[in-house]
Amino acid sequence: MFVYLFLEGAESTASSQKRKLLSDIDDKPFSKCSRNLDGKSAQTSVQSALQRKIDSLESQALEYQTTWMPRPTDQPTIDYLIDIGKILSGEANLDPDEKSEILLNITTTLDLTEKQLVACKGKNVRITVRQIMKILHPDPPNDFKFAEVDRDHVAAVRAYARLVHPREEKLYTDGDLNHAMGNLFAVKTHKQNLKLSNTE
Repeated sequence: MFVYLFLEGAESTASSQKRKLLSDIDDKPFSKCSRNLDGKSAQTSVQSALQRKIDSLESQALEYQTTWMPRPTDQPTIDYLIDIGKILSGEANLDPDEKSEILLNITTTLDLTEKQLVACKGKNVRITVRQIMKILHPDPPNDFKFAEVDRDHVAAVRAYARLVHPREEKLYTDGDLNHAMGNLFAVKTHKQNLKLSNTE
């Protein structure tokens, strides 16, 4: 009798567990649907964020079109803006006569033409000094050091680079520019030493 009751209790427990499992299965499609709805709402929120960004950019573009000053067409205004730019860059400190005198001294010292120097002008003052050094010393001997370069040449190279890069004139010391020029020879010596070590 006791065994029968135990088995009957076990059967009722098993049937209640089956009912619970079935109800869980029935609930699953609903949770899947809700997840799909959440995905759609996430997509919608991303789309609305992108739309807000587009609207913001369009309003900025409209502001630039309506408030920014157009390029001037009359010569006096153009000349005025050019002069202001020269003053802000520091270029206006030199008058044309003084500039041409400095340029003449540089070309004489370096024994280069103005056209050759113009071809050496790089994006910044350090590139320019290295380019001029390449022209002055196109094929230096192995182990050639920057200390062996004529000091007048070094000063003239720095002066030209500062003349053509007035905005950077005060950014770099003589030592910075000397270092940039010296790197040209140091790199060549280093490459030569690597070649020698590889051939051994």
